[in-house]
Amino acid sequence: MPRIKGEKGFFVPSDTVPHLSHISTKWPLFLLLCSAASADHLYEPRHDSTILAAMDQIFRMDYAAADIALKRIPDNAAAKPYFSGIVCMNRFQDLGDTSALQRAEFFWTQLNAEKSGAFPNENGARLDTYHGLALMQLSYISSLRGERFHSAKLAFSAHSQFDGSNMAEARAGAALFEYYRGRLLSSIPLVEPNLNVPMQRLQVAADSSRYLRDLLRSSLFWMRVDHGEADSALRIPDEFLKRYPRNRLARQMRGSGLFRAGKLSEARLIYEELLQEYALLNLSTSKNLPLGYYKAAGNLARIYSGLGLKHEASAKLALWQKALDSGLSPWLPATLKRDLERLKKP
Repeated sequence: MPRIKGEKGFFVPSDTVPHLSHISTKWPLFLLLCSAASADHLYEPRHDSTILAAMDQIFRMDYAAADIALKRIPDNAAAKPYFSGIVCMNRFQDLGDTSALQRAEFFWTQLNAEKSGAFPNENGARLDTYHGLALMQLSYISSLRGERFHSAKLAFSAHSQFDGSNMAEARAGAALFEYYRGRLLSSIPLVEPNLNVPMQRLQVAADSSRYLRDLLRSSLFWMRVDHGEADSALRIPDEFLKRYPRNRLARQMRGSGLFRAGKLSEARLIYEELLQEYALLNLSTSKNLPLGYYKAAGNLARIYSGLGLKHEASAKLALWQKALDSGLSPWLPATLKRDLERLKKP
């Protein structure tokens, strides 16, 4: 499957959900469990506050705390390997921790390999949704490795898990699949798929998701950027950053959106700050790949070039070339690589 950018609205506050500690009789508990089973989005009544806490820690970039929170979920709940993989993927995308990427792959492969036998108490639609979401993430990992055929195979398998499901996350996964399949088809002469339809479906589905709204909206951000809708795309990280103002991945998104909108001076400030932050992080986490640092340098190269700052652009291009020479090219964004190749040409 083509890359789903994550390189992903407000959660419903957890105190609006009746917790088990507030229930004094078995009858309200029965009603709660029934309503969860019929919900049109992923909802884990027994582990709701744990998952919300873990997602909050992810967005605060405290990945160790998120891991600790998820350990409270029992092994026979499908939510545990799925959200543990989300922690690892965010750690990789932020810090360049390739061991975290391997752990994410392990969690999601395990979730699908064991199928329903390992999760006897799971609702069928919910388990299918977790399977599909995990397959989509595995498709993304395969695309990072350049395994295009295997990535596409995993994406089709994911789509089959979503087929006919009314759960918000399944509808979002199907919309992502339809969008990127449409983009591939649009490269064929005389084929003009309507990509606005899956974009609209993704937005509606994302807004209905309790746990994955922000991550799904990050995919919507990249879609809008690709469509030249930078101003509307920017509303997504702007809203998120009101709650998590220091989140590095969201600030990278905002910088890219500002660059696409032609707001180069604003984008420059973001990436100069990120370059300094990642430089300090590299000193404290020497085992990780310095992906954030080099992505910031590459973005600054094209921003400085656009501002007519040739000397500064040349210095950042030299840094970028160092990343390519050291073997980091497969991990770096394809669009950024293409833009900087054009900058190198006389």
